Amino acid sequence: NADPAENARVTEVITRLCPDRTCGDAPRPSSSGSLRDLLDSAGDVWRERVSPSREETAPAELGGFPYDPDPAAKIERFVDGLEASDVPTLDFLHVLLPHQPFHYLPSGRQYQAPLPPDGNFLGIWADEVAAEAGRQRHLVQLQFTDRMVGRVVDRLRELGTYDETLLVVTADHGAAFVEGHNIRALDDETYPDMLWTPLFVKAPRQAEGRIDDRHVRSVDVLPTVADHLDLDLVFRVDGRSALEAPGDGSPELRALPPDLGFGETGDDRSYRTFDLEAGFDAVLRAQAAPPASGDPGLRLFRTGDHGDLVGRPVAGLEGAPAEDVVAELETPDRLDIAPDADELPAWTAAWLPESVEGDVAVAVDGTVAAVRPLRLDSDRRRLWALLPEQLLPEGRSDVTLYLIDDSAGRPSLRPLELSANP
Repeated sequence: NADPAENARVTEVITRLCPDRTCGDAPRPSSSGSLRDLLDSAGDVWRERVSPSREETAPAELGGFPYDPDPAAKIERFVDGLEASDVPTLDFLHVLLPHQPFHYLPSGRQYQAPLPPDGNFLGIWADEVAAEAGRQRHLVQLQFTDRMVGRVVDRLRELGTYDETLLVVTADHGAAFVEGHNIRALDDETYPDMLWTPLFVKAPRQAEGRIDDRHVRSVDVLPTVADHLDLDLVFRVDGRSALEAPGDGSPELRALPPDLGFGETGDDRSYRTFDLEAGFDAVLRAQAAPPASGDPGLRLFRTGDHGDLVGRPVAGLEGAPAEDVVAELETPDRLDIAPDADELPAWTAAWLPESVEGDVAVAVDGTVAAVRPLRLDSDRRRLWALLPEQLLPEGRSDVTLYLIDDSAGRPSLRPLELSANP
């Protein structure tokens, strides 16, 4: 007979899953944005992207875009609101992480970088270099998301309620980082990235974890929760509990491609089928980052043929300067980081002549902090790099760029001349 509103603490950003009888007075996501708002925002983005003096504007600052400007703050409020209770309660949080925009480092400190990411236009990755850079930023933000899940677990342990809590963590869809494909495309090449999402279920009084490779869907989450809590659902659901016996072993997946705004909508959209076994095999073979070597915090940054240079001192690797090559830095060549800074200058971008090819190393105070391949953009080469926060020292430090030369059989770092950066 308890009031359901008193036993539920719900935070939603875009979804409206909580019924009005329970969350009627709580702040709810608004869907009142008009088509005019959306078109105005689209115009702002277009003018910004084609302007010679281009400045990036986060979509969160534009009307009509479904981005959450500060998901970390919502998580902290959610964690602070957790409390022990004598009656069963529901604590529900929907947050846009590790969703775009990508601007969180693993510690929760932020960095400024282009949005949409460089090399991504209308959601489509222009080439492999752009796609891999996007994947790296996504995975770094995923590390922060994992840290926030840990905050929830720590709070439950602090309250003494962790053992008796049913804890569920899941996502609605994946993200694709494939050259020539949309980050939210669903096709024969990207479906392993899009359709397999994490589902973690910690049952009450569960002491040990295990992996269950059976295929479940988002609609199975609610029946699974009810089954764990021994509750009878009084309404029809489309899914089934993950605690039941496996399904019929169908070799196909049926999925409705997302409406990206460029194709069929409404009644013209139809489900597509995908090979379940082949897709899951691709998921298991995928590797998010190279095997750990040395500092595990640098793992996501040690990619490509010269990734093992990250974290190494420039001394002993430096060769002759690269003659007649000037790099035009868009970001500062001198950093000044306060000990308590909430934002770090972890993003470096530069332009180089079209004739320059290969990998470029970015060093901070004499330590290689990133190695990235160059990509052709119009008639120049483009460099951008995300720097690991553990290689960004407090106080003043200098940023230098090096062209990596393999001609002598081992990598040599050839200093690049930097144009003046205001």
